[in-house]
Amino acid sequence: MSEELVKRLRDAFAYESRHYMPDRLYNEAADTIEALQKWHAVAAEELNAAEARITQLEAELAGAREALRPFADCCEQIAADESDEEWAKFRLLIGNYRAARAALAQERTDD
Repeated sequence: MSEELVKRLRDAFAYESRHYMPDRLYNEAADTIEALQKWHAVAAEELNAAEARITQLEAELAGAREALRPFADCCEQIAADESDEEWAKFRLLIGNYRAARAALAQERTDD
């Protein structure tokens, strides 16, 4: 539709400039429409890139939360009145520690 409108505006300018007073209004309108079309294409590409980045970051966040889950689950076994300065002694699987380290390593590579 907009390509057709641009053509009609340019044709109207050509007709007006031959038969009446030359008026740049039609060409200026066509130029503006074409500039907006280019801007829209660029904006759409940038939006797609941003959406892809958001999807990637959401997946990374989900992975980091999953890596932290075993550590957070340990809090259920800690009494509310215990000091934050005490050492907690929980046995976690080696895989839990590696998953947490991998989540932190991913954070460092994204910076």
